[in-house]
Formats: sequence, structure tokens, C-alpha cells
Amino acid sequence: MAENGPKLAAALTEAQSIVEAAEKRAKALLSKAEESYQQGYDDGYKVGVEQGRLDAVDMAVRMLEDSGAIGDRLAVRAAKLALAIAGSVIGEQIAVDPDTVKRIAIKALQESIIGDSASIVVHPEDKELLDDVEEELVRIAGGSAISIEANPKMSRGGCIIRSDFGEVDAQIENLIDVITARLGLSLEEGAD
Repeated sequence: MAENGPKLAAALTEAQSIVEAAEKRAKALLSKAEESYQQGYDDGYKVGVEQGRLDAVDMAVRMLEDSGAIGDRLAVRAAKLALAIAGSVIGEQIAVDPDTVKRIAIKALQESIIGDSASIVVHPEDKELLDDVEEELVRIAGGSAISIEANPKMSRGGCIIRSDFGEVDAQIENLIDVITARLGLSLEEGAD
């Protein structure tokens, strides 16, 4: 058995070397696994951060687009409200300052093509205001004969100039409609 002693000692030494080598290999594998885990974690974190950034940019773009659409709708509604208010303000202005009627008639007359004569159709309450400035209207019409006609269907402040060459409709409602159309709007309810 004495012979078995050195063999046993050699086997134990070899076993211990194998265990130490295995522990060393296990530590190396564990270290490599930890490095791989950390590298995977870091790579995943970077990918997640980048994806999060892309998602945030995408969301911000959508929010800007949505706010632009909302802003556009608000601008359209504000323009419609402003036009509606303008019509009311003009009506009130006519009651406060009768010269507004004269200015509108003069502007419409200046935009008209007039032959030998023209008629200006106005609301009955506006007729006497224009009767007072008929000589000035004749001068603006280049000396052509001017007749001023009252029509209760006309709204206050506006007028229609009729001549052999057609008519110019300067009624307040139509002026607001022209402005509305030029802005590409519709004053009808629900139309945006």
C-alpha cells in the first residue's frame, strides 16, 4: 500500500490541479459572461435610448402637426368671427356716421363703367344722404346723369350701381362675401 501512497498523492495533486484549473476556467467564464452581460446591457440600453429618442421625435412631430391643424382651424374660425363682427361694425358705423354711406357709394361709382347715365340703388334711409351729395356723384361719374333710387330690400350702407355696362354690387353683405371668398373661407356653419 505504500506504493499506493505516491499514486494517491499524485492523483490528489492532479485532481487538485484539475479543480483549480476548473475554478480558474469557471472564473474566466464568469468574468467573460459578466463582460458579455454588461456589453449586451450597454448595447441594449443604447438601442433603447435611441429608439426612445426616435419615438420622442416622432411624437413631437405629430404634436406639431396636430397643433398646426388646430392652429389652422382656430385661424379660420377667428377669420370668420372677424368677418361677422366686421359686418356688424359696419352696420353700427353707418348709424353713427352717415358719411360712410356716401363713401361706399362714391367708391362703388368710381369702380363702375358708366355711359350716359347710371342709377344708384340704396336703402330708403340712405337715399336722402345721397340726395345731398348728388352733384358730387355726377362729377365722379364724369358728368353722366345719376338717379338715386330707394329699395327697402337693400340693407343700410350698401348700394348697387347700375349702368348700361352692368352693375356693381356694393352691398355690405356682398362685400363681406367677396372678402370671405378671397380668403378661401365660408361663413356657413360647420364649414371650416
